Amino acid sequence: MTRQRSLRIKIGILSALVLSLAALPVLIAFAAPASTPAQAVLSALPPVDSAERAPVSPSQPKRHDRMLTPNSSLSFLPVVLYDSGGLYATSVAVSDLNGDGKPDLVLTWTNDEPNSRVYVLINNGNGAFTEDFSRLPAISGAYSAELIDTQGTGHYDLLLGGNGPPDANNPDRLPNGYFKNDGNGRFLNTPYVAFSNPAGSTGIRYGLALDFIFLNGFVYVSQVDPYYENMAVHKVKLSDLSVTTAYEHLGPYSQGCGWFAWMYPTSGGRIVSQSANVEIPLDPETCRGVSFPQ
Repeated sequence: MTRQRSLRIKIGILSALVLSLAALPVLIAFAAPASTPAQAVLSALPPVDSAERAPVSPSQPKRHDRMLTPNSSLSFLPVVLYDSGGLYATSVAVSDLNGDGKPDLVLTWTNDEPNSRVYVLINNGNGAFTEDFSRLPAISGAYSAELIDTQGTGHYDLLLGGNGPPDANNPDRLPNGYFKNDGNGRFLNTPYVAFSNPAGSTGIRYGLALDFIFLNGFVYVSQVDPYYENMAVHKVKLSDLSVTTAYEHLGPYSQGCGWFAWMYPTSGGRIVSQSANVEIPLDPETCRGVSFPQ
């Protein structure tokens, strides 16, 4: 089984990611507006596996990436803000892009805003990061990011999920797809490969990509409809970009949930999709996840 992927977390309004950087953890918080004190940000952070996406509203205040780096006593230094122009950050993919053995970050911002774009934070090795806009084209409208070695070269390709498929009213929306790594941790000299987005069984056009996994030459893309009421997992064969539907569920489950945030392969040639602890028994009717064949 081929499965190469980066560490990645999706973010709604509040969440955090702790990385091991030179034996020191770094807390990356996607939180409230810049006027919020660091202590309040830390005390407000929920557990990582409880973070949920919230539908985006133009009236919501703009969020900033907030990074807190520990000093030698393991107390956190002042917050460092990064801002690429979006409403709030929704996804972080983590991998070593420049070959120095330290984990770098790729971030996405939600909404189709002109100044919002996908960008990179390069790890300086001391818990600090440097913004790098030179590693990929100016891409806006991406909601999800995943770094996966789809070619088996040791270089991670960048998969991106948009807010929804392009349509007559939104022709510039970013379709789900990926950039191949050029071998130097950059994505400038390789064209964006878009995945087709076939309609569901009732004609539904699934849009927002929640998660990607790569197995045996196939990319699995978990998607929801614009109202988060229906869910499908599309199976993309990278060799010819043909797409089939691996799983689809129409309407909410009995306890009201309509989608699950994560996917991972499991025994018996199956894939599990969940939104919470992977150790709980699967039961979609109580919103504890589903299992389907690869």
